Amino acid sequence: MKQVLSVIPMSATRLRPWWLWPNLLSLDAPLVALVWQELWAHCLEVEISWVHRALLVLATWLAYSGDRLLDVRHLYGPIDSPRHKFTRDQSSLISKLWIAAFISAIVLTLHLSLNEIIGGFVLLLVIGGYFILHHCCRIRGYVGSVKEVMAGVVFAAGTIFFVVIQAQYTPALI
Repeated sequence: MKQVLSVIPMSATRLRPWWLWPNLLSLDAPLVALVWQELWAHCLEVEISWVHRALLVLATWLAYSGDRLLDVRHLYGPIDSPRHKFTRDQSSLISKLWIAAFISAIVLTLHLSLNEIIGGFVLLLVIGGYFILHHCCRIRGYVGSVKEVMAGVVFAAGTIFFVVIQAQYTPALI
């Protein structure tokens, strides 16, 4: 009897469609954050600089890729999620890129006003709290069910941070 189906070997890159790459590289969230920042700035008539935009992209990428790197550090068997599998397979390269992005973010932070640096530090503490809550083994079980809600709140706060810090506080804004 003749085989009905023949198997054609495909490389791993060939198996990944082009539209999956932004997600695998953790670039989808920074792009969405940038669009949100632009929309808020336009609506509130706030001028944001290239430094603000670059810091938002870097900070969002650092948070998302860092979260994935922490997620995969204890995953040894097969992984169902393509983004986590990619991160585990490329963890050395992603870790090096993470360090370079972190240093770049620090350098860009030196271009901010003192008010923006202080506010950013508070936001960084909140993000640090999120990471502790979700990556500390003892606490993770208690807060795991609200991970997406917390991530969404932190994401929203980060995207509007540079806009709101410069906006005129009116009743409409509040």
